[in-house]
Amino acid sequence: MRNFEFLEPRTVPEASRMLADHGETARPLAGGTALLLLMRQRIASPSHLVYLDGVPGLNSIQVDDRNGARIGALTRHSEIEAHPALRAKYPVIAEMARRVANPQIRNMATIGGNLCYGDPASDPPACFLALGGEVKAVRGSQERVIRLEEFFTDYYETALAPDEILTEIRIPPLPKGSVGVYTRFTTTLAEHRPLV
Repeated sequence: MRNFEFLEPRTVPEASRMLADHGETARPLAGGTALLLLMRQRIASPSHLVYLDGVPGLNSIQVDDRNGARIGALTRHSEIEAHPALRAKYPVIAEMARRVANPQIRNMATIGGNLCYGDPASDPPACFLALGGEVKAVRGSQERVIRLEEFFTDYYETALAPDEILTEIRIPPLPKGSVGVYTRFTTTLAEHRPLV
């Protein structure tokens, strides 16, 4: 890895400003499971890492009948898997989270980081797309809500501006009587990436 500066914002607007100040070579960092691999392989060489884990309020889960589910971007996959209200109201989300990678990754990786990576073969995008999900993004003092159909723009690319921070995933309430199942189709045991 090459040298970089490690920045620790305390608010989302401050993190957005840091990203804007340092341009396209600055990257947000949360769990780091994807970004650190890219850095180690020298595919990414950021000049600045803006560490989001110290920003309060980005790792909550709220579930209610009126608003559906709101999952903070810094929520770990293991927290989603084990959350009682998600397991009761959205078992398909809890099951999807249980299948992400391995326990070490699930305990480090964040749901927002997974979505921002934009990997089309990752578990959360397919699940959240099927549920009609949206994300909330913040840029300075402005925020916007983006439907996931518009959020993913290409392989490993999203609609986020370089200084925009994904803060929340929103899943609408499910219609009464809805049933969801998350499964994968793989041709070998070694294949662990969803294909459908």
